Amino acid sequence: MSKKKSSRTSSGPSIFDQALNFVPKDMRKQVVKYTTEALKQTEKQRKVLEKDLAKLSKQAQTLAKQFDDIRKSATASATASATST
Repeated sequence: MSKKKSSRTSSGPSIFDQALNFVPKDMRKQVVKYTTEALKQTEKQRKVLEKDLAKLSKQAQTLAKQFDDIRKSATASATASATST
């Protein structure tokens, strides 16, 4: 079975492969296992954070619209008040 290659443009070994060269051969399988799990966990957390960021962005847009509506209302009220005196 061949391993799936990443779509990197350089032909040299990845930084992960380079770092793995410093790990004793008898521990490499365990290091790869834990590193793979850590990468999966990080990817899950990144997705959750992206969802949270999208929600916060939507809330910020809603607040900006509300502030704009309040500003327009206050301007209209001030203009009406100034013209009536």
